[in-house]
Formats: sequence, structure tokens, C-alpha cells
Amino acid sequence: MSDGAVSEWRAEIDPAGGYRWDYEVFIEAHGTRREYAVRERLYTLRELADMMKTAGLIVREVWGDYGGGEYGPDSPRMIVLAEKVP
Repeated sequence: MSDGAVSEWRAEIDPAGGYRWDYEVFIEAHGTRREYAVRERLYTLRELADMMKTAGLIVREVWGDYGGGEYGPDSPRMIVLAEKVP
């Protein structure tokens, strides 16, 4: 960073447990150090569809990116369009 601060970030995915861990260390120019660890729950499309069904929703479409690309195991994200069941 241009002001002398340093930032390091890494992520680890635990596919068996269904979690992603994000670790970040940020050292400000004057030396203050902050560390963060965040655990995110990852859901499969099947898990999300089941939860939505329980909530009275039905999955209508799924995309793998903001450009409307096909969803698959290597997609950068899962975008789901769901509709309330009449």
C-alpha cells in the first residue's frame, strides 16, 4: 500500500465440512497490527433448494456469475432466483 501499510489475505476451503476460512493480517504504517479470521458456511445448490422449499420458495434459475454464466463446480459464485410458491 502506498502509505506503508501491509495487508496479507488467504482463504482455505474445507469441502468435507462445508466451510471457508478467510484469514487477514493488516499492519498499519505506524505498526498497529490487526488480525481477522472469518468462517463462512458454504451451501450446495441442493441444500439451498431444500431450505428454500421449506420456506415456501422454488428455485427458478441459477447462474454461476454476474454475467449470467452457467453454474457449475468451478463457478466463482452461485446466484439463485427463487419464487414464492403460490
